[in-house]
Amino acid sequence: MILTCEAIILSNDRRNVIIFSENCMEYRGLNRNKHTVIRYQIDSDKMPNEKTRCDNAFEITDRIYFIELKGSDIKKAATQITQTIENFKTLLNGMKVFGRIVCSKAPRPAIRSSQFVSLQRTISKFGGDLKTATQKLEEQL
Repeated sequence: MILTCEAIILSNDRRNVIIFSENCMEYRGLNRNKHTVIRYQIDSDKMPNEKTRCDNAFEITDRIYFIELKGSDIKKAATQITQTIENFKTLLNGMKVFGRIVCSKAPRPAIRSSQFVSLQRTISKFGGDLKTATQKLEEQL
């Protein structure tokens, strides 16, 4: 458990599917190998902090996934995940870091913003990747 001081733990178990959803957007991580998963809520009204943060995260073995469920503002979503990684940087040593953005609609034109490219670079330094999807993102963990 690496984010306990700055986040709310939602669960700590071996559930088959890790789900985060908001306003018809959904992230689903399929945990077929039944790894222990710690789910966090990072951005909350209960946390009176002025820092920019992504919505949620989950930790599974030596990996952490930062999840942002957003309308169509991918630039802002990328900034929120980047800031969250920066806020927790000292706690992420030895972890692979992944970013997941699920938006309600794909922006047009599909041009990669500087915020998006910066986030990709940050995550690649931690050995992870960045994925985006419209409405729903499902992946095998």
